[in-house]
Amino acid sequence: MARRPPFPCWRVSRTSVPLWTRDGRRTTDRWLLEQMAKTYRNAMVAVVSVLTMTVLCSPLLSVRMTTATAAHVAVQAGGLVDHPPIVVTSDDDFAALGFPGSGTEGDPYVIQGLRIRTDGIAIEVRDTTAYFVVRGCTLMPETSSGQCGVQLLQVATFVVEDCNITGMANGITIVNSAGTGPTAPRLVRNNTVTDCDRGVMAMTGATIDENRIERCGTGIYVSEETGLNIGGNTLNGCGLVVEAHVLDYWDHNVTGNTVNGKPLGWLIGLGDTVVDMSTYGQVLAADCHGTTFENGSFTGAPFQLAFSTGCTIRDMNVTGTGITAVALNLRGTSDTVVNNTRVEDSDGTGVWLNECENITLTGSSITGCERTGLYLTQSQGCKVTRCWILDNGDTGIDVEYGGSHMVWDNTIGWNRRNAEDDSTDTAWDDGVSTGNAWSDYDPSEETYRVEGQSGSVDHYPRLITYLEHPRVWHLGATQLSYVNGTTGNNITWVAALASPDHYEIYRDGELIANASLTPGLLVIGVDGLAPGTYTYTVVIFDSSGEQANDTVYVMVMTPTATTTTTYPTYTTTTSTSTSTTVTTTATSPYTNTTTTSGTGGSTAADPAVVAVYLGAIGAGILLLGAAVYILRTKV
Repeated sequence: MARRPPFPCWRVSRTSVPLWTRDGRRTTDRWLLEQMAKTYRNAMVAVVSVLTMTVLCSPLLSVRMTTATAAHVAVQAGGLVDHPPIVVTSDDDFAALGFPGSGTEGDPYVIQGLRIRTDGIAIEVRDTTAYFVVRGCTLMPETSSGQCGVQLLQVATFVVEDCNITGMANGITIVNSAGTGPTAPRLVRNNTVTDCDRGVMAMTGATIDENRIERCGTGIYVSEETGLNIGGNTLNGCGLVVEAHVLDYWDHNVTGNTVNGKPLGWLIGLGDTVVDMSTYGQVLAADCHGTTFENGSFTGAPFQLAFSTGCTIRDMNVTGTGITAVALNLRGTSDTVVNNTRVEDSDGTGVWLNECENITLTGSSITGCERTGLYLTQSQGCKVTRCWILDNGDTGIDVEYGGSHMVWDNTIGWNRRNAEDDSTDTAWDDGVSTGNAWSDYDPSEETYRVEGQSGSVDHYPRLITYLEHPRVWHLGATQLSYVNGTTGNNITWVAALASPDHYEIYRDGELIANASLTPGLLVIGVDGLAPGTYTYTVVIFDSSGEQANDTVYVMVMTPTATTTTTYPTYTTTTSTSTSTTVTTTATSPYTNTTTTSGTGGSTAADPAVVAVYLGAIGAGILLLGAAVYILRTKV
């Protein structure tokens, strides 16, 4: 069976167009353009009417709108004009379709104030050298989904600004476009893009500035290109993805972006250092050596490490990434350890080790991903041990090309296909006595045959039947941070054991809770603490006295600042106080206000301890198909 790549190909329609060959490599741009050419539509005949255009001035490029005889009307009082999809295939088409302007730097053609509903491409411009601006348009599907909002192919210069794009496979796509000189703008600015597979996709140089991108599979996708300027963008529920087969394609200027309200960490060329990822909403790193990345908790935004050596990734949680992103993506990286990392509920692939050597993945879990859980391709000498790989929609572990891997002492269950091996010499046990636990192992068989062309065998398999020892772990990062005065701050632990007895919780070594225990979730409220750092440790006990423990650090910070950003003037106002409440009234559709309220002070109240138990294992037996099971864990 042919494999799916870790994320779907770039597409010009909702049907799949293969951008990847079987060996996982991207096909040439020439092939891509040939495929895309099949979707081009014939240019539409402009509605014949004579309308007087209002003369407007653009603060960006001194744009002058001229009088034209066409159906493209200047926007009055914020209104939009309904319009069919637009296709421009040459400089002459701008005038033929009636768009105002002359195509010069001081007087660009202007496509403005249109509302276009289509399941295809709303605005397509290709093979042009003229200056043009797409401004203030609303682009959306006619039914449930569309191909692209604005698609630019081999255009010399462009500006796309102040548009609202929703529900498309790609919001804004730029391919093979290069300016004719240093003053030729290639700018995507101040747009709002929501609910698209990819928000902005750039396969060419451009400036992507001050956009708001929400709930997309990938917020900004950069592929095989250098020299992009990506700054001041606000991403929520999605992040930045870089697809690059060499380090040179990480040469971009990425500054001032936020993901889920925290800075986007663009970390290039780090040496022997420790990175506390709890301060970031997403981290992308490349050319790092001897670097430790720890305490990350990312929602909807993947973690990437590329072309690095001797690194450590630990205590990280990545959840809810989109279909076009790999939750944990290592490429061209060697001699690196991934420990105590949790990947959950990705719409795409969980972990991808691509062109890597000597990666050790241990003590981690990959669960509930729609595609492959762990994908190893063109890699050598990787080790996967003591991991839980469960309930993934495609293959639990897929090993393709490469080899000399060792996969043993893992729990692999209830994936659509638990494992597939097409490598040269992957070992599925330690060669002595320990293999893996499988949900589909037949105990009447002496060995477990792994699917795939390699004919691999686990010589020491076992069936997943029960939890032998108590286990407890926390959800999220090892360090929880919150601002003093905020509420709803909790630590969530998962307790998994066959015969539970009781738990104990300690804060800074002092016992603060002691109660009977049921397997499931244990939620502890930690509101009301004074600024400072606290250590919380839970200890769980089974009926035989065996115990397990886990620790989380809580950092309480004094409130410091509130930032309000208003578009399109891009003004930022910052106020600082130890006791602050800031409220801002929106003055435009593009106003983004973050309000922080804090009480300051130094009162430390004992936090409420709330034990909430969900699910049960009843005598520790894990039943196939049970509504809730506690196998989504790390060991």
